[in-house]
Amino acid sequence: MGLVCSCLSGGGGGGGGGGKRFRDQYQLGDKIGEGAFSVVRRATHRQTNVVYAVKCFKKVRLTEQDVKDIHGEVGLLKQMKHPNVLNLHGFFDEPEYYYTVMDLVEGGELFDRIVDKEFYTEKECRDLIKILLDTITYCHGLGIVHRDLKPDNILMTSRDDDASIKIADFGLAKQDSQDDNLVSSCGTPEYIAPEVVRNVFSKDKQLYGKAVDIWSIGVITYVMLCGYTPFHANSQVQLFRKIIKGQYQFHSPYWDDVSPEAQTFVSRMLVVDPKQRATAEELLADPWMTLGDEDVNFAELNGVSKRMTSRQRLKAAMATVQTTMALTKAMANNKAVVPATLLPAIEGANKLKAA
Repeated sequence: MGLVCSCLSGGGGGGGGGGKRFRDQYQLGDKIGEGAFSVVRRATHRQTNVVYAVKCFKKVRLTEQDVKDIHGEVGLLKQMKHPNVLNLHGFFDEPEYYYTVMDLVEGGELFDRIVDKEFYTEKECRDLIKILLDTITYCHGLGIVHRDLKPDNILMTSRDDDASIKIADFGLAKQDSQDDNLVSSCGTPEYIAPEVVRNVFSKDKQLYGKAVDIWSIGVITYVMLCGYTPFHANSQVQLFRKIIKGQYQFHSPYWDDVSPEAQTFVSRMLVVDPKQRATAEELLADPWMTLGDEDVNFAELNGVSKRMTSRQRLKAAMATVQTTMALTKAMANNKAVVPATLLPAIEGANKLKAA
């Protein structure tokens, strides 16, 4: 494969002359993260001294599908430029590596920040969810469905008290105009919309789209207001059943300090029928979103940080249950191989069908 450089202008020097190699434009720094197929490092632009995060994918470790996924994500990111999206500043296709140059954010995950706060209010939650909805409205306006919204993918821009958020990881995102047979259930099961749970193993698969992001934001908002997820069970089968039926409550005493407006707002997102679920635009016009700052509940949300701390301990103690699935035309022809790590999810879905 020949050398290709796709550099994007703007963003403080992310672009450059066509055909230049990555190392001609960037100085690689220390490692700040590592994934299954990539290493993330700091990278300083040689002309501007702006520091970015760069994902380095070693080609020999990638499958044909991995390469397709990388190009797919890059194609979507090139369409987006938003202050609350982890933006792409350059993509390099070189003989041994792919390099994707992204915004560098060092504030950690949103939920970790809430755990660290000594005082946390409903207004703070409202303001962050408003930013999240505004960003998803932008994505949906481009026809882009994230499909993997979860706490891990909402990052703080810095460690400052007034830091904002950025949505990360568009690796499973799709444009709703795309016509393919990919059906995915992504992230931890607690954040998956009911239409996705039903659809994963149904022979008569139904299309789903933007509404799945709204459901996930509903779960995120619920957790931010009380410190635990709305859907929890002793087994994955029971969890799926609760999600499909939309069985959740605003338990006392944990919700006693949360305003009725906030509870109604959450209820508009956790609607089982995606056609009846509020859109991002409708939610931005919701009374809870439009309340003046002086009218929003400033009372401390007692116990949220403590309950989130328990969640973080559980997260550290247990590997996150991944239910990411890609069912292509090959699977329809019984040619696809299902990874062993997905077998518990398959077993759970099959039990649901039989129930």
